[in-house]
Amino acid sequence: MSREFWSKTLAPAATVLIMFSPAWAGNSSYEKAVADYTAGKYGQAAGEFESLKASYPSNLLIRYYLALSRQALGQFDKARSEYQWVATNGDARLKAMAQQGLSRMGTSKSYVAGSGARSSTPMAGDYIPPFASSSGSASANSTSTQTNTHNGAKVSKILKFTAPWCGVCQNFAPVYESVKPQFRDVSFEDVDFDSSPDMKAKYNVVNVPHLVFLDSAGKILYSRAGAPRSAESFSRLIKSYH
Repeated sequence: MSREFWSKTLAPAATVLIMFSPAWAGNSSYEKAVADYTAGKYGQAAGEFESLKASYPSNLLIRYYLALSRQALGQFDKARSEYQWVATNGDARLKAMAQQGLSRMGTSKSYVAGSGARSSTPMAGDYIPPFASSSGSASANSTSTQTNTHNGAKVSKILKFTAPWCGVCQNFAPVYESVKPQFRDVSFEDVDFDSSPDMKAKYNVVNVPHLVFLDSAGKILYSRAGAPRSAESFSRLIKSYH
């Protein structure tokens, strides 16, 4: 698999997670499953990762993403099984991330989709977009925040909550920097997740990366965990509030 592929998708800047065989390079099914997961299409992603698992049962990232997808769907027993497999068979980094998923889920039981609020437990690891209620809006009990309040207001400031240990944050950094010059009337501010408890509390930030768009009066227009995967998608997102 090419370095370019990894730099644009999953691999943290200074950490090697797992190297696949040459036959895996450019696997379109895997790339689509990752894209669906990132877009919040967890049911679709889970099915795709299950199919990939059948073909590549020992692939750590497939099993890890499957765990994340199952957790987002509230299928905690299935998620727990995948996390346990990764924790047993993964490298040091993925083991730690899988253990994080297990500890955060605790003894939570699976729920039937649409039957109630989702667990307030955040998902594990670096690859964390928020998960919403079945209606498509943010769950009132979820610790992952997603706010979209446009009302014609224009974005004046963008806060990026980040951390040096966050692999996705490191991958997003060049995308973020490349887009900033396109919006010279917008102030961009990096906020360190570990040393900014007041800011985290103010904007209800529990995971990184997390983007917050503010208007000139400081009102939140957009708040969401996760990061756009390309400069084009990030620019398009900003333009929708600009």
